[in-house]
Amino acid sequence: MPLTDDQLWTLQVVERVASGFSLLGITTIIVTFCLSEHYRNPIHRLILINSFFNLFDAIATMISLSGPRAGNGSALCQFQGFLMQMFPPADVLWTTAMAFDVFLIVFHRYDAEA
Repeated sequence: MPLTDDQLWTLQVVERVASGFSLLGITTIIVTFCLSEHYRNPIHRLILINSFFNLFDAIATMISLSGPRAGNGSALCQFQGFLMQMFPPADVLWTTAMAFDVFLIVFHRYDAEA
């Protein structure tokens, strides 16, 4: 059973509101990293890089249904498709890199300065 227009509109609103919250969090991370020298270390640098991937992911979800409605051949739909194909996996891979970094620090006493 396909979704009604009202249900699609509700999903679109929820998706865009959630993306707005993501953009607020991403902005907070970037501003905090830029303004505070306390956070300028390798693990926080990985979080900063990850936030840029999340930024492009949030842009793709902000487009919401506007991309598919513009048509599969439209630049907006193709741009959204590119963002959705590239940045969520990049986010996962960088999160894996952060987890591996924590693993090295905790279990193998790894020190980047040594």
